[in-house]
Amino acid sequence: MESYRTLFEQLLTDGAKIDRSRVAICNAYLRVILLKTADVVKTSKPRDSSGTSNFSRCREFINLNYQRLHDLNDIATELHIRPAHLCSLFQQFNQPSPFQYLTHLKMNRAMELLVTNGLSVKNTALELSYEDPYHFSRGRRFFSR
Repeated sequence: MESYRTLFEQLLTDGAKIDRSRVAICNAYLRVILLKTADVVKTSKPRDSSGTSNFSRCREFINLNYQRLHDLNDIATELHIRPAHLCSLFQQFNQPSPFQYLTHLKMNRAMELLVTNGLSVKNTALELSYEDPYHFSRGRRFFSR
């Protein structure tokens, strides 16, 4: 906290003097203050323990059930929460959206089934609860970009 105060006082002192170099110096102080603040926000642990437990519960549910889940609404319905709340939980913890996370898990498993087990695209799609192999194939191409 003291380093912020020192930087802010230097910003005020240098900002009172008007010339080109002082403007550049003040801009640099502001960047440092913003970077330090962003770093603190990234590294600080969430204070809301219920939010943490809800997020962990949701993520664990997706990890265990991703093969049979189709979309955000499936996840939200089974967890008895609104889709918007589910999305905000993932956003609160700087994670990809629940649907992106689900797709990521499915595509990793698909690559494993295709490469290791030698399953066809159609059988892989069925294994991962895609009703349409074409839809799965399009998602796989997008994921591999």
